[in-house]
Amino acid sequence: MLNQLNFTKLKKTIQILIVLPTIAVLLSLVSCTKKSSSYEDKLLASDDLDVVCIKGILHFSSGESFYKVVNQLILMNENERKAWEQRLGFKSQYSLVDEVFSELENVTTKEAMTDILDRNNDILLINSNNEIIPKVSTDQYARIINRQGYFYVGRILHKATDDFIYIAKIEGENELDSYLKEGEKSNKIFVVSYKADQNTKLGYGSSQEATYIDDNRMVKMYMTTYKSVTWDGYYWYCHDYVAWTIKGFKKILGIWNSYKTLYTYKDVSFVVKAMYDVYYEDYDYHMEEPLYVNLGGNYPGPVSTTVESKSITWIVPIGDAIQSSYVHYPDSLDAPYFVSVSGKSQSRGTESGWAIIYCP
Repeated sequence: MLNQLNFTKLKKTIQILIVLPTIAVLLSLVSCTKKSSSYEDKLLASDDLDVVCIKGILHFSSGESFYKVVNQLILMNENERKAWEQRLGFKSQYSLVDEVFSELENVTTKEAMTDILDRNNDILLINSNNEIIPKVSTDQYARIINRQGYFYVGRILHKATDDFIYIAKIEGENELDSYLKEGEKSNKIFVVSYKADQNTKLGYGSSQEATYIDDNRMVKMYMTTYKSVTWDGYYWYCHDYVAWTIKGFKKILGIWNSYKTLYTYKDVSFVVKAMYDVYYEDYDYHMEEPLYVNLGGNYPGPVSTTVESKSITWIVPIGDAIQSSYVHYPDSLDAPYFVSVSGKSQSRGTESGWAIIYCP
């Protein structure tokens, strides 16, 4: 069932997914594939739809469909992504955040900025560095969740935050929200941490970032590793990823806000402790208990963008996808973490220097 994704062959055909707000490019370590012009029609006009939007929430028909759609969605450029959302009657949290960033670029008073931020404090926050950032920073989830963070896989409700996936076998959203607010425990709700603890003594945790500032322009580089987790009521599906993002900021009224610019990266490399198959290659699925091994990548560059964007993100699937019917399976899995990670980035507005991550 997972052949469409090469779900069980990813250790041999690791692909780099380059995500731009206005352009998306798939770079394969083996070859380049041209996307069909009828891509959206094939996805949305299928007799057995992989995803539909019901009351503003995406419903994926199965765990396989979730990964199929997510991988296709990452390949879309900004216009295709917006058209995909429009045809489904859906607006993602990613789109909502992007709209707010654009609105903030035009503010001229602190009162106007405060009003916008107050109206959107459920999806944005100002961190300790006075940077406006999304509350859900993992692109893979931000592009498929609604404003409240919801999506369904089969009949199973999922809610994504920046560190956890809450998975509930319940009829509606109210019971799950009650659990999140009041801390009630329920045997119908799973809480899965998909990022390693930053305070771990193992390696460099799940994320590292670097900053370079030139006057009122700033570039930031983020490198993260995480475990994508879904449950369709029958099987758990888990897969580890590495993502790195370069984002440009402009200081407006003393606050750093994202803006469109050009980017360059070089000397990106990483080693991640991630899941690896313990079964033979001719199995259709990778089942049960994986090994944890060091897996890595090296991308020396330099690579420069030619289209202005608020950010640029690369997403790399690492190791093998794991499937299990054991009901408490995620409790037995470890989130991936960096054994080493490094990279350099700059923006058009910060060409005098580089944001440098160096954790050898």
